Amino acid sequence: MSDAPPLNTPADDADRIRMKRLARLQGAPASSPASPAQSSSAPPPAPSPAKKKPIPTPTPRAAPAPTPSPLPPRKKAAAPPPAPFAYPEWENAVLTEVFQVTLDPEVALRPDNQAVWLKSYIEDEGTDDLRLYADRLDGVVIARLDLDIASELCVLICICRV
Repeated sequence: MSDAPPLNTPADDADRIRMKRLARLQGAPASSPASPAQSSSAPPPAPSPAKKKPIPTPTPRAAPAPTPSPLPPRKKAAAPPPAPFAYPEWENAVLTEVFQVTLDPEVALRPDNQAVWLKSYIEDEGTDDLRLYADRLDGVVIARLDLDIASELCVLICICRV
């Protein structure tokens, strides 16, 4: 074979880089090893205690006197407890939105409202409760379909929303 120097392996390169870093941290000049074989078999040279730099110690400073704040410290106001969940109101709002029907004439008269007021359902049922419930849904859908033939399209749209 030829007398070419041996190729550096990744482990040898890592050792060489590590040695340079140690030398730089110790303040000594970085010297590369003569051959990779020497660096892998020989332990790194011991740092000389004479070349270490002394670590400066911080001098204690007098703490500045705390200045009184111009405003007295505020006590944190207790946050009001969250309102209890009102299921009947939520159910009414969701069913009104999905099926676009309402039993409340005030909701039907709002300018931004698209829901249909089911006056005939209220008269047939004879109730004063103007909220929609899941139990009433069958009668509400039938009352909506009784209004006009175009409402069948509305039922299909409602089904698509669910």
